[in-house]
Amino acid sequence: MEREANKLIQSLSSFYKNKEKSWSTAIPSGEAKEKCKDIWASLAHVKDTRKSAAEALTAKLNDALGEAEKAICEEAAARRQAEDVLSNMVSSLKEKTREDLKQIRRKREQTEEKILRLLEESC
Repeated sequence: MEREANKLIQSLSSFYKNKEKSWSTAIPSGEAKEKCKDIWASLAHVKDTRKSAAEALTAKLNDALGEAEKAICEEAAARRQAEDVLSNMVSSLKEKTREDLKQIRRKREQTEEKILRLLEESC
């Protein structure tokens, strides 16, 4: 038991010495308050800076998305216009082919009639 009592006394002695040391290294409360104010001001500045940066990035992103949307709309309009032009060309070609076929048929029928008449006349 005596040994445990000595350990306890030694621990209390160490605690007291460390307590005295901590008081000598502690900063005055006014200075501590001032440092806390400085830290809070720095944190507020960092927060404001981050907020401004986020707003700037958001604005840039919105601008980029707007430009992309504009380019997509222009591309879609150009595609629709090209489709219309191609559709008109196909329709025109189809109509021209139909007219050419009608004309070829008429000529063929006329030629056949002439041949039949000649055959009838010759026989």
